[in-house]
Amino acid sequence: MKRFALLSICILIVSLFSCSENREARLLFERVDSLMDVAPDSVLALLDGGHLNRAKLSKEVEAKYALLYTMAQDKSGLDVDDDSLVRIAYNYYKDRASDSLYAKSQYYMGLYFMGKDSIYDAEMCLNRAIDRGKALKDYKTAYMACEQLSRSLALSDIHKSIRIAKKGLKLQEIYDSSNTSNHIYMLVNVGNKYMYTDSGKEQAQTYLLKAKNMAEYFNDTILMSYAMRNLSTAYMTLCNKDSALHYAKKAFLLNNDEQSQLLYGITLYNVDSLRISKQILTNIIEKTSSHKVLYSCYSYLNKISIKTDDIKATTENFDSANAKMSRLYMKALQLRNDYYESTIQQEKANTLLVENSKKKDIYITIAISIGLFVISIIILLYFYTKRESLRKMQLEQQRHQLELQHKEEDARRERELEECKHKLEMEAVEKRHQDELANRELQIKLMRDHLLSKLAFKKKIAKTKEENKAIKLTDDDWKDIETFLDGSDNLFVERIRKNYPDMTKKDLQFCMLLRLRCTTQDLMNIYCINEESVKHKKYLFKGKLGIQGQETSAFQYISHY
Repeated sequence: MKRFALLSICILIVSLFSCSENREARLLFERVDSLMDVAPDSVLALLDGGHLNRAKLSKEVEAKYALLYTMAQDKSGLDVDDDSLVRIAYNYYKDRASDSLYAKSQYYMGLYFMGKDSIYDAEMCLNRAIDRGKALKDYKTAYMACEQLSRSLALSDIHKSIRIAKKGLKLQEIYDSSNTSNHIYMLVNVGNKYMYTDSGKEQAQTYLLKAKNMAEYFNDTILMSYAMRNLSTAYMTLCNKDSALHYAKKAFLLNNDEQSQLLYGITLYNVDSLRISKQILTNIIEKTSSHKVLYSCYSYLNKISIKTDDIKATTENFDSANAKMSRLYMKALQLRNDYYESTIQQEKANTLLVENSKKKDIYITIAISIGLFVISIIILLYFYTKRESLRKMQLEQQRHQLELQHKEEDARRERELEECKHKLEMEAVEKRHQDELANRELQIKLMRDHLLSKLAFKKKIAKTKEENKAIKLTDDDWKDIETFLDGSDNLFVERIRKNYPDMTKKDLQFCMLLRLRCTTQDLMNIYCINEESVKHKKYLFKGKLGIQGQETSAFQYISHY
């Protein structure tokens, strides 16, 4: 009895300390909330200050601590590269969709998944952040999630990416119009997405120039430099090197930060101002401590030394670039080791709490166990006597059922034998049919390969691979290809014309190239376009085939048509 009383007192003291720890945490959170947007570095310092014992925090308070720490990391420019904290918040709030912090937990978990290239998980989290952010009137999180989701979709579905980017811009304009910097970032995001399209370059420039003009209106040099850096990148994509150099230089003069210097140096390299580019990249190397930036600098210095035939410098810069990449790898390993060590420490603390909790409940568990044991004995005796009275009746029923089962089993075996015989006969017929089809396919393949080797089209492709020149196909070539496909491939061209009467001559030619299984490199040479344009051309062609939105590619559809 004395031991039980002592144990109760200990539990009460621990509970009081835990409540005190939670109150101290909430007071810290109030102070952190006021500093989050203006001084995220100070927030990290406060949360890292060792004022709280996380092992004594309640799950709710620990989840908020984890979310605030992750937010401070993100606002300080640090990547969310491990889930040791953000997952605590995510697991706590994922079943609490009405909580005001639900959208934020989904948003930062989505950022983590994006950093790990888990695109599907990232998009799921960001979509939930958008929907619940609007429902909870957390519009800032909603439009930030729109920005991140549009980035995630930029390569897979650019039109959807643009729609979501515009949706985020609209949310920001309606609900957070006073935040000029975020408005400029959202404008730049929409502009950058239009750069991925073939027909949206003018709209891209419109949004980027609007962002630049707004930054100039508010005379914010940092935002002006940011907008001009993106304009420079856009113009370089459009092969307008003069405009790209103009805005890269202006960004460099407005805000002589590391990113502006690096962009200016790279742009100078692209316009063949190798001496100045080398000077700027060398200056960056002397000042920066970022292995990622150092790797970029040494990579471009390596390109410059190759262009200037400086073999010694080429070797040195190549070795330096490799060294920086190795250090980036070692740093990532160190971060992972630190994460595992902190996780182990947390697990030890949690284990200690669990052991203390077990000691508190041990006496209650013993008493309940004894009571349940006695009740179980009584119930077992009752059911035993009842079971014995029913056992004889069940034995008679079982004998009768066994007799019926034996009869049914004999009948079933006879049916199975008949079915097996029939199945074997059908399999033999099917095998003969498949063998005939395989022989036929082999004969068709041999005929196709024989005819294809004679076509001038394939000879031109082989010659192009050797001389690295663009292929020019004459009308006779196209006619030969059409004749070949109709003659050896079950009237392929005629069937395409009949089923797709709206298809143009060029579309039909592209369709024939896909049927001939031309590679992406062959298509790049034939149309004189880059790899991204070939992918986009295939994507648009799906719409003309009526399979847009399906997982089947245009190449697969035509190959099996």
